[in-house]
Amino acid sequence: MKVWYIDIQGKAEGPFTVEELKRDRRLTPDTYAWREGFDQWKPIRAIPELKDLFRDEKEPEPPPEETLRPSRPKKFGEDIVLEGGLEPPYLYWWVIAILVLLYFLLQLYLEP
Repeated sequence: MKVWYIDIQGKAEGPFTVEELKRDRRLTPDTYAWREGFDQWKPIRAIPELKDLFRDEKEPEPPPEETLRPSRPKKFGEDIVLEGGLEPPYLYWWVIAILVLLYFLLQLYLEP
């Protein structure tokens, strides 16, 4: 049953059925609508019968259950990134390499 009128750029258009309004691309939640029994024009978002016209808009989907589970615990130092982009595993190898080098240099220096 055609009962709805809409205000498009200051001009009343209609009557329309709810199905026709669903297909009308000019409508927004702020478009004013009226039907018999209303005292004044109201935005579609304020009319309970027409709120569902915009249910198809992209609503944020809840994340999949997989992402809701806690991830594995982080190991010590895993979330540290140093300036220059060095991550901890590389840093540890550099420290070990410098210590080994110092050991051999001390051996050479201390030899009679």
